[in-house]
Amino acid sequence: MTCIRDILMEKGVEVTTVNPEQTVQEAASILSRLGIGALPVLQDSALVGIISERDIAYSVGVKGVRTSTRKVRELMSGNPRTCTAEESVEEVLERMNQRRVRHLPVMDGDRLAGIISIRDLVRVRLGAALAEADQLREYIQN
Repeated sequence: MTCIRDILMEKGVEVTTVNPEQTVQEAASILSRLGIGALPVLQDSALVGIISERDIAYSVGVKGVRTSTRKVRELMSGNPRTCTAEESVEEVLERMNQRRVRHLPVMDGDRLAGIISIRDLVRVRLGAALAEADQLREYIQN
């Protein structure tokens, strides 16, 4: 069974973060430049929230928020759900589905150890399903 640690080892553990006092425009620029969907929000090395492209799009499109003056702390989701590197892909995928979130910070105690997306988990599950299908095909042919 694949665990979150395996995914982090493959994709790397470098995580770009923002702080609560940065502007939403700065966060949006980082998301766009790196082609990622969410940024953990750290204050004094502690995880205090997460801000996603969806948070920003909703705030701008529905609420008319001006990103150049608003702070990340105003739009971020505080006290975000997290997971640990020891948890299985299946456990975390189920939690993400239940909570309707697309990104989860990975914690090692109080330290941010990485971030995973639902895309990371689906890629692992799809790879496993394709490998199993290949094994079954080979078994049937022999």
